[in-house]
Amino acid sequence: MNKNGNKGVTARQLSRLLNSFFSNVAQKNENKFHHSAENIRQATAYWIRHTLSHAAKRTKDLRLVQRFGRHEHIQTSMLYIHVDDEELEELITKQNPT
Repeated sequence: MNKNGNKGVTARQLSRLLNSFFSNVAQKNENKFHHSAENIRQATAYWIRHTLSHAAKRTKDLRLVQRFGRHEHIQTSMLYIHVDDEELEELITKQNPT
């Protein structure tokens, strides 16, 4: 439960938690990995989502990309997967059997 008595966390609360986490990780790695620490310090929830979507696209699994990307429509997920027309038709048929 969050501080408002609701289950789960709000988007803003998640953002604050992630910012705090990234800041702590960056601070602990500042001396050894200065450049990486700066990149981590600038990371956001969107960056995580985007990174997971791109990692998922390697599988060419539209539902996985849709889930990680939190896309409402499968067509949005299709933007992340670059395949030829035959592969795309096969993937769509596989993911949406009729």
